[in-house]
Amino acid sequence: MDPAPTSKKDIMENDIKKECQIILEKYFEKREYDKEKVEKWKNYSLKDIYDYLEKKYNDFGFIIAIIVKKKGNSRTDSRIICRNNTDDFICVNVVSETMFCEIRVYFYKLHNSKISLLDFIEENIILEMNSILTKNLEKKNYTYESAKESVKNIVNELNDYLLKKSVKRRPYSSNICYILEKPMEFIFNYKIIRLKYIPLITSYSNDSLYSLLILILLEN
Repeated sequence: MDPAPTSKKDIMENDIKKECQIILEKYFEKREYDKEKVEKWKNYSLKDIYDYLEKKYNDFGFIIAIIVKKKGNSRTDSRIICRNNTDDFICVNVVSETMFCEIRVYFYKLHNSKISLLDFIEENIILEMNSILTKNLEKKNYTYESAKESVKNIVNELNDYLLKKSVKRRPYSSNICYILEKPMEFIFNYKIIRLKYIPLITSYSNDSLYSLLILILLEN
């Protein structure tokens, strides 16, 4: 048995994880993949999680990301430039015979910030995101182990690039990468609670795989 959480962050993380698991099982456990129904279940799940977080934790901001996929395997990984004593993320999933559903919730303690994202954002960030995806995935065939390695390399390289940027005040950020085997069918969406943010999204595709890379920059 895992030890009981002790810190405020650990307790919060544990509570959110339990609530997300309940909500995912409510809508997705033991159900068949049907695109029209999955769209509804995805929306219901996001709303339930949104309402829970908004009411219970009014001094935090959140990013809620959901992906539901029908075929193939996906690997995801995330890196956060954050305050480790208060900020973190949780990930829960439900698997049925025909689909995989994953929810990720990132939480950030709200602070007054003088950061301007417009001063930080430049065309080179998108170009770098495209370059990282291409370098790691070009001419590769999908395998589970290859995707597992590539997704970690992608998010680490993007994180390293952001950390090396020469700026007075660095914004906090989250980046998420999905790699899916073709042919694929998936639904992705996200919601933001109380955060001032700018999302940057890019993708890569070849005959064997598809990858989606999302960078969310925060002013809070």
